[in-house]
Amino acid sequence: MNYMAPKTLKEAERLKKNIKKSRYLAGGTTLNWRSAPKNSPLIDLKNLPLYGIKKKGSSIEIGTLTPLSNLKSSSVIPYPLKKAVDMFDSLNVRNMATVGGSAAGPFFISNILPVLIAYKASAVYYSNSRRHTVLLENWLKEKKGILCSVLITRPGRSIYLTHDKISAIDFPSVVTAVGFELKAGKLTEAVLVVSGLSSKFQVLNEASNYLSSVPVKKVDFDKLNSLVQKNISPTGNVKVSARVKRKFIEKHIKEIVENIAGEKS
Repeated sequence: MNYMAPKTLKEAERLKKNIKKSRYLAGGTTLNWRSAPKNSPLIDLKNLPLYGIKKKGSSIEIGTLTPLSNLKSSSVIPYPLKKAVDMFDSLNVRNMATVGGSAAGPFFISNILPVLIAYKASAVYYSNSRRHTVLLENWLKEKKGILCSVLITRPGRSIYLTHDKISAIDFPSVVTAVGFELKAGKLTEAVLVVSGLSSKFQVLNEASNYLSSVPVKKVDFDKLNSLVQKNISPTGNVKVSARVKRKFIEKHIKEIVENIAGEKS
């Protein structure tokens, strides 16, 4: 296996373009996973200035090489994101796994990605020798360039996060998050996200649009659950069946509706 550790973003980008089938390496937690890129040339990003958590006015910028454990100990990271980090039961994983790898890595479920998308976070990435900023949800569709940081521009959004596991020591089977803002007793700009059903994440647009159109006190569980169930296609595995995943989601939607009903307008 070829291994390289460039010292600049420009050098890293050049290596990626010139070396076929090369991959970027962040924390390295997936290297021991069965689908790990064992024979791919690795471009280690460890020498690049992509670490740290910065408060910029009302925004929070998180470098993609920042370990998850740093989120838990930071005074500026909002609680829902810390709660997502707590889903990693292993301290070793929290110390090794990075924000960028957890959001954009190859694993089929993410604990923190639904929260970041619910926050309408942006991705700051390096491509063609300069930095660009787009919604993280949009960046993940193509994963262009090098993900440098995640930017939460509206940390005051209301976020609810829930998940289910088959066993206490396992990783979550399904993670669900919803984010929204309140204006005059109505939900606005709602985003409902799930991870682990059949892909790393899915934004449920019909359900999100419904939530963005009703007053807080009139969110209907049956209506919302029907929209969600209609737009998901869960796949089962040896640990949890597709039917059980649907039950998990139904439970999550009930919790979300109960939490929304408790919001102060």
